[in-house]
Amino acid sequence: DACSPQLFATDHAYNLVVREEMPFRDAYREIASRLDTLEPMDPYEQLRNRTHIGAAGEPGPGLLRGQLEGGRAARGAGQ
Repeated sequence: DACSPQLFATDHAYNLVVREEMPFRDAYREIASRLDTLEPMDPYEQLRNRTHIGAAGEPGPGLLRGQLEGGRAARGAGQ
């Protein structure tokens, strides 16, 4: 299966960080120690949960390009 639970190991680690306030390094080690017993995650839900620039499904490069061009235009107008 292409979307095995192990694919979402980082997501599981982040859940420990958020829910149990565990440092990421400890959460990562905890998840690594039980890769074979991780609960499956819905890949579509996990993609919808990603909101940072550059995440799957996010228009990060286009957004960043617009911000850069806007900054250049502002600097050019101030000269």
